[in-house]
Amino acid sequence: MLRDYPRQAEAHFLLARALLDDKKRQMAMPYAEAAHKLAPDNSHYAYYLGYLYMDYRLHEFALPLFRQAIKTSPEVSQFQEAIGACYQDIGRGEEAIRHLREALRAPPDERARTRILGKLTQALVTADKADEARLYIAELLKGDIRCRVMGARDAAMITPEGVQSEEGHRIKALLETEALSDSHRVQLLLALGRLFERDKDYATAFDHWAKARDISKSQNWFLRDHTARIAESVEFYQPDLVDRLSAFGSTSDVPVFVVGMPRSGTTLTEQIIAAHPQADGVGELARFEQLDRAFRSDYPAGNRLDNMLRNARAGEFVARADETLRIFRVVADSQAARIVEKTPHNFQNLGYLRLMFPKARFVHIRRHPLDAFISSYQNNLNASHGYAYDQEEYLKEYLYHERFMDYWKSLFPGNILTVHYEQLTSEPESWARKILEFVGLPWHDDCLRFFEKAGTVRTFSTQQVRKPVNTQSIARWRRYAEQLGPISKALAESGFNYPGT
Repeated sequence: MLRDYPRQAEAHFLLARALLDDKKRQMAMPYAEAAHKLAPDNSHYAYYLGYLYMDYRLHEFALPLFRQAIKTSPEVSQFQEAIGACYQDIGRGEEAIRHLREALRAPPDERARTRILGKLTQALVTADKADEARLYIAELLKGDIRCRVMGARDAAMITPEGVQSEEGHRIKALLETEALSDSHRVQLLLALGRLFERDKDYATAFDHWAKARDISKSQNWFLRDHTARIAESVEFYQPDLVDRLSAFGSTSDVPVFVVGMPRSGTTLTEQIIAAHPQADGVGELARFEQLDRAFRSDYPAGNRLDNMLRNARAGEFVARADETLRIFRVVADSQAARIVEKTPHNFQNLGYLRLMFPKARFVHIRRHPLDAFISSYQNNLNASHGYAYDQEEYLKEYLYHERFMDYWKSLFPGNILTVHYEQLTSEPESWARKILEFVGLPWHDDCLRFFEKAGTVRTFSTQQVRKPVNTQSIARWRRYAEQLGPISKALAESGFNYPGT
C-alpha cells in the first residue's frame, strides 16, 4: 500500500502502527513522522508520534503534539493520559493531575482505567494531595496483584504510622504472595522498610532495604566504568581546547544546571531557584550524556582542535545551544530569564555544556556520602543507578563524581558554585541569596517559600520539598552506623574527607 500511495498519510500511519504493535519502535518512528507531516491536523497521527517520542524521553517533541491532539479532541482519554504522563515525567505536576483526572472520566476499557488510576494516584501522592489519593488507592486495592502492590506502596508513602498500621499489615500479607514478581517484591520491601524507620527500628528497616537491594543486584545490574569515562573527558576537554573554543558558544545566560549525586539536594536547589518570578525549571531532561558522547565521537584525536575551530566558526556550537534553549522553552512553556535543569549526573557533561554555553551557571550540590547513600539505598532508583544497590559501589560512584567536579573546577571555576547540603539547610536564606546572586537574579522572598507553590515533584525528595528548608536529614546516617560498615571502611581507606567531618 505504501509503495502505491507514498503520499498517503494513512498508509504511513498504518505501517507505523503495525511496527509499533510488533515492538519495533525505532523502525516505526520515520513512518509516524511522515504521517504527521502529510496530515498535520490529524490528532491521532500527532498522538502516536508523540507517544514514540516519549519512549525516547523526547518530551520537548512530544508535548506540542499532545497539546495539538488535546486541542482537537479533548474528549479522548488516551490523549489526556499521554499528556498527563508527559507532564508528570518533567515535574509539571498540577498539569499532570489535571489531565489524568480528565483521562479517568472516559477510559476506553477497564485495563486503561487501571493504568490511568495508577498514574493519577502516584501523581497525587507526590503532590501531597493525600486525601484525594486515598480515594483512588482504595480502588487500586480491590484490583489484581499489580494494582494492590501499587496501592499498598502509595498508601505506605502517605501514612504517618509505622509497621503495625493497616498499611504495614497489608504489605506483609502481600509479601507472602507466591506469585509476586521481583519488581513488586522490591517495591514492597522498600516501603516496609520505611514503615520500620518511622517506628525508629532502624536495624530492621535497613534489613528490608538490603533484601530489596539483593534482589535488584540479581537482575541486570549495571555499573559504570569510572576510570575510562573520566579519562575520555579529561583527554578531550583539555584546558587549551576549552579556552580557545569558548568564544564560539552561545551568548545566552538562560541555562542553569544543578548537578551532584542523586539525593544530595539537587531538587531542593532547583525549587529554590525556580520559585523566583524570573525563573522556571525543566526537571531532569537526561539527554546531555548522549549529546556529549556523540559530540566527542565527531572529533577524534588528530586534527581535533582545527576541525572544531572550523565548525565552531561555522556556527555548530550556537546551533547546538539554540536547540537546547528551544527544548528548555518548550518543556518549561516559559520565557523566563533563567531556566534550571537538574539531572544530577550532568556532572559528567559539564565540558560539553560549558562549550555550548560559556555563560551558563553550574550549581554543584555536595552532601555527606553516607547520608546520600542511605537516601539512595532506601528508594527505588532505576537500573541506571545500580551503584546505589551496594555500599562499596556507591562510594566508587560518589568519588567518581568528586573527581569529575574537581576537574571541571580546575578548567572553569568561575562558572561553578559549590553548595553543601548541610549549609543550605542550616542557613537557608544566606545560601539561597548566594545561589541567586550567582545565577544573576535579584533576591525574592518567594525563593524561601518554594514549598507553597511547588507542583508535583517527580523525585523521591517529594516530602522534603513540601516543607520549609529544615535540617532533619543531616547526619541521618548515624542511625545506621552499625549497618554501614562496608562503606565506612571503604571511605576511610579512600582518604577522602567530607568537609566538617
